[in-house]
Amino acid sequence: MVELKQDTENKILEAAKIVFLQKGMDGARMQEIADEAGINKALLHYYFRSKEKLFEAVFKDVLGDFFPKISEVMLSDLHLFDKIKHFVKEYSNLLYGKPYIPGFIIMEVNRNPQAITNYFSSYAEKIAKANLPALAKQILEMSKNGEIRPVDPRHLIMSMLSMIVFPIISKPIVKVILFQNNDEDYNQFLQQRADYVSDMIINSIKIK
Repeated sequence: MVELKQDTENKILEAAKIVFLQKGMDGARMQEIADEAGINKALLHYYFRSKEKLFEAVFKDVLGDFFPKISEVMLSDLHLFDKIKHFVKEYSNLLYGKPYIPGFIIMEVNRNPQAITNYFSSYAEKIAKANLPALAKQILEMSKNGEIRPVDPRHLIMSMLSMIVFPIISKPIVKVILFQNNDEDYNQFLQQRADYVSDMIINSIKIK
């Protein structure tokens, strides 16, 4: 019974992601989400009383994929260069498997920036408090040892994220301009990009 309930909730969340991504929070209708999930509207309301509650659940599910990997990598005992490689690889794999995440977040940032700030704050505050000091300490030690140039850890994280995310967000344009609309070439490029991004970030701070 518990397993069936969880399966139904997961089915609803996956359906809601599709509809919210296509139409946004304002344009989405509960009946559309129910149809996408293959259930009736009454059952949908039994699990999620309102569209707002469902959207909040979807957004938290998206953030649940996005944030934990930061702590897992940044708080480890890995060498900084290995952290960069793992960070880039993990987020690349996440976004290649779930390419709707950046677009979904950006759409809602534009729609209701205050609400998104509220959703993010509980996650982001914990991540920042746990990770930035640890990363800053490691960077400071390595820069004192002459291994790397001094770098603000916030710039480091932002550079990695932006270089991973941009090809996903700009897919319709990039695929046409650089790959003549060829999906196979574009996907192969994405698979190669993680190593390229890691090397570029590392070489930009490494003292040769």
